[in-house]
Amino acid sequence: MSLVEGAITQAKVWNAYLRLSQNEEAVRYAALQRMVEIGTPSVSTLQFALKSPNSWRVQCCAAVGLHRLQQPEGMVFLTEAFRWKIVPNPELLPDVEAAFLQIGVPDASIALLAVWSQNADWRSENLQVATICKIWGILCDPRVLDALCQQAQYLPDLFENTVPRFGQMAILHLSRMLRDNDINRRLLAIQTLRHIPLGDSYTALLPLLRDPSPEVRSVIPSALTMCGPQEVTKREIQEALRAGFSSAEAIQCLINSQPVSNFLDATNAEIFVQILERWNPHTLTRSGDTSGAILAILPTMSYAPLPSMRVAPALCSLLAKKPGGAISAEIARVFTARPDIARLGDSHTNFGDWEVTVYNSLLNLLSSPDSKARAEAAHALQARNDALGQNLLELLQQHRPQGNLFSKFQSMLRGGPEAGQIATQAVQQLTQWINKVSREAFEKQKLAQERQEILRDPRTFTILCELLDNCLDHLQRTLNGEEIRELVATSVAAIKLIAFMEPAVAKSAQPTLIRAFNTVKYGNIFEGAPGSTMQTQEVREVGHIVRIASSEALYQIYGDNAFVLFLDALYAPAIEVRGTAIASLGRLGEGRALSHLQLLVNDTAHPLAGAAQEAITTIKKINPHYMMLLRPSSANAAQSDHLLRPVMGGTPELHPEQLLRPIHEPPKP
Repeated sequence: MSLVEGAITQAKVWNAYLRLSQNEEAVRYAALQRMVEIGTPSVSTLQFALKSPNSWRVQCCAAVGLHRLQQPEGMVFLTEAFRWKIVPNPELLPDVEAAFLQIGVPDASIALLAVWSQNADWRSENLQVATICKIWGILCDPRVLDALCQQAQYLPDLFENTVPRFGQMAILHLSRMLRDNDINRRLLAIQTLRHIPLGDSYTALLPLLRDPSPEVRSVIPSALTMCGPQEVTKREIQEALRAGFSSAEAIQCLINSQPVSNFLDATNAEIFVQILERWNPHTLTRSGDTSGAILAILPTMSYAPLPSMRVAPALCSLLAKKPGGAISAEIARVFTARPDIARLGDSHTNFGDWEVTVYNSLLNLLSSPDSKARAEAAHALQARNDALGQNLLELLQQHRPQGNLFSKFQSMLRGGPEAGQIATQAVQQLTQWINKVSREAFEKQKLAQERQEILRDPRTFTILCELLDNCLDHLQRTLNGEEIRELVATSVAAIKLIAFMEPAVAKSAQPTLIRAFNTVKYGNIFEGAPGSTMQTQEVREVGHIVRIASSEALYQIYGDNAFVLFLDALYAPAIEVRGTAIASLGRLGEGRALSHLQLLVNDTAHPLAGAAQEAITTIKKINPHYMMLLRPSSANAAQSDHLLRPVMGGTPELHPEQLLRPIHEPPKP
């Protein structure tokens, strides 16, 4: 090349270089392309531009040009800038992005893969990670899909937004993720595939309608709807439901496919009834039908085009399995919405077999521990001219702990700034409240005529006993503070109503009341502002309320004869029950308890020694003559009007119930 030609070439290079600082990207890269076409004479100028301290934009353009001219410093500059400069200087990011996009596939993808592999901060907020995903999503180089899939669970949003841009190329990688052991990765693959509406996506998703995991099955119907034909999806969902793989979302998908609202074709209705019949709430398996599917199905039974004799037995059978409060309440709503199921008139005698089953199922539901289920059952019965349920619920509501007392109990369970202090006050006030209903007050209380009729109804006693048993069962299982509060309040109300019944009837409830007396329940009590760092947690016993109520009920029913029941509880394994028994014996004022209580007092280290001493003091106040009669007798000072101190062991005539006896028989008149 002559000197003239060289000068002309350098002039062209310099002219193009001057345009690298233009604002318009198209102008800049057109000039850069001209320099690349000139070739080797442009290298020195581009190297000079790469070191220019005044223009970041010119530097990025120069790096692209050097890379195209096979000069390694161009890519080194861009990758180092990507690693160290864009995070502290995000305003430089657009030029770096444009540079990598100009370099294109495969060099830009491979260079960013190296940066990706060295990253340690896998957050969607990480600017470097988000920028790499953006560039890869534009370049769509399949080489990067493996890297994206490896970190998918750490970048769910970026992954779902980036991978669908690869289209058909991404389906194979996502199909592999569908078989991953990590359920979160499988769910993410499904969420991503739904954005690729191709036949291969639909084919990959279809088998997951029968996936063992309910979480996976729950997201498949909507994904299939986005990827494939509606009619095929509907048929496939129906087949999966018949095979025993249901989900609330699959049920809802079929419901939404109906031509109008409140319409269900016969095929879907029959499938839904089959699911109701086969579901067992107590089967410990993660596969198969779900409670969510049952809750989605039940509202459709109100308008399902099936005869009542087909629907009613399935619902009654499900109720008999004790499926839980929410499902039970929904079943009762169906019975209310469909008067053709168990048409009850003024008489309850002219029923068919299935009508009797429905009626008995509603009665049984009145003893559910769930308040909503009880309310729905009462409403269904009232719609059929039976007011027992509504009247009984009103009585239960009237005899729950009320007003300030119940507010304190709620605060104790929910937590708050003074939950610990409130807990202590609640125990004291509840004891006082229950003890107000003494046997004498009970005998004087005049119940309204309608209340007397309800309590005389033979069904009421059975319902109350079953309600109390069910509440005690559920109380032992639940950890939810609101549920504990509701169950305790309902138990107390049921216990009080049982005590109001005729003694001959109420005595039949002894096993249930004794069980309530032995109830021990611990719950987490939170003190301090909810959610604050200063909030503390304390495990506190909250079953005392049920024990106190049952103690008073036993006293009302048995009077002084309750002594034997309280004495048995004094030797119960649970120290909490023993504490309640001590208080009950003290309130009873029976002198025969003194020897048993004195044993606890003698053991000063015993945690109940103080309570026992308090009970002894109460008994002596109730029986002032014991202050004299319990003085020790001796061989030298034995008087017939003095009683011996209780002793342990000995012959049968010295059994505990006979310990307090005269030394000499009183003279016969």
